Amino acid sequence: MPEVRFVALILVIMVVHQTDGWLLRRGWNAKNCFCKAVDNNNYGRILKDFGSIQSCRGWLGCGCGDSAMISCGTTCEAKVRSWSKNNCPSQYSSTKIRASYSASVCHTGQGGQILSCGK
Repeated sequence: MPEVRFVALILVIMVVHQTDGWLLRRGWNAKNCFCKAVDNNNYGRILKDFGSIQSCRGWLGCGCGDSAMISCGTTCEAKVRSWSKNNCPSQYSSTKIRASYSASVCHTGQGGQILSCGK
């Protein structure tokens, strides 16, 4: 009987290892809200990358309906607004700034406000 348990344990370890931990990671789902300050005339020109500003995790999953994903755009816009008023480098003084966000696989977009550095 101990041999059967040992073989079963080895099989489980092999499956987990070969699937790169898929069995263990499957239940721990995570989504992130990424935020950037971009040039309003060229969204590809990133002025400041804030990285992940909020996230959600959960054993049964973190869905697109989670408050962290729903509020991603609003939170990002507030972060960019604060940065533009208080920490924006003078080299961007004539640049119009806009928030750009990505709520994991849920949705992406740009903020509604066009901001100026230091204002």
